[in-house]
Amino acid sequence: MGRDALLSLSFIFWGVIMINGERDDKEIAEALGKVLKGYGYELLENPQRLKGFLADLLPDLKKETRLLLGALREDVGKELYNSRMKRGTVEESVIRRCQHRLVDNMFLSDEASERVVSWIVSALNVKEGLTLPEYYREDYQPVIKVPAERKKTPQTSFLGIITNNAKETAYSEDGKTLLSYGGKENEFFLEDHVEAIGDRCFAGASHLKSVMLTGNIKTIGKYAFKDCTGIESICLPRGVEKVGGAAFRGCTSLSNIIIARGLAKIDIELFKGCTSLAHINIPDTVEEIGDRAFMDCEKLDKVIIKKNIKYIGRDAFKNCAPDFFIEVLNNAYAIQYCLQNGLKYTRRM
Repeated sequence: MGRDALLSLSFIFWGVIMINGERDDKEIAEALGKVLKGYGYELLENPQRLKGFLADLLPDLKKETRLLLGALREDVGKELYNSRMKRGTVEESVIRRCQHRLVDNMFLSDEASERVVSWIVSALNVKEGLTLPEYYREDYQPVIKVPAERKKTPQTSFLGIITNNAKETAYSEDGKTLLSYGGKENEFFLEDHVEAIGDRCFAGASHLKSVMLTGNIKTIGKYAFKDCTGIESICLPRGVEKVGGAAFRGCTSLSNIIIARGLAKIDIELFKGCTSLAHINIPDTVEEIGDRAFMDCEKLDKVIIKKNIKYIGRDAFKNCAPDFFIEVLNNAYAIQYCLQNGLKYTRRM
């Protein structure tokens, strides 16, 4: 039996379990609603971060949580929310359209898709949110309880490379920069007051499988996640303005990358050696792709480049998959680059 058929049967099986089981729809809707009310409805566009909240609030409903997150990845939550904001209530036509999308894309039964959509609709009506952490207050002054010697920036060479291989997790004195990471957990949830990740902060943390970045992150340093061979997916939120060179170099398990609008440059060697990466959609805010940015991504067979790209560096796509091609959206420069470098491309207006 093929993979697609197995996937289809698995989702249908989940749908049957949900409809016949005695799961508490109210509990699921309230948990989702409290998170959205407390932390912002933009989480509907960030299922990866929402996953951590729901795992804590609904520890016994893992299958339902997975279905809910899958629905949000189909932009169902965003569409339902936009309808409610425009009309004051979610339109029936929008509800039906979202249900059909889950049936078509996630292979759910009609009953299961109706139930998943109802969770989201009900969550939009929840009045009270989770209590926000104290660092959301305007007068908050972060106090990081760490020994004085760990408050210092790690020693660097004249090239700016960390030389002391810090073993502890350390922050800057104002708490806004995560300087080094020394944890042993498989999943790391970045605190909301952190706005920057320092150079080489997570480098070599091969045990990490997931890092949840918040919408407050603005910068990620050079080599920040270099050789984090266990990380399978990463979502760069909309607020990220700069990601340093080689930040994800050698992340050999990284197969899913989401880059929200906002980033202006794919820096030098940013994803070099990400051997599990198959395709990537570069947002239209990106204007430059640096040298060797996707070099040695041996499974990468498709990149979507928007109209605003003005520069693509040397060997940016060297040693990608044999059938690699670029989907170019109305960009004469990108087409010329493909012709000069012998790369296959398709053109869309």
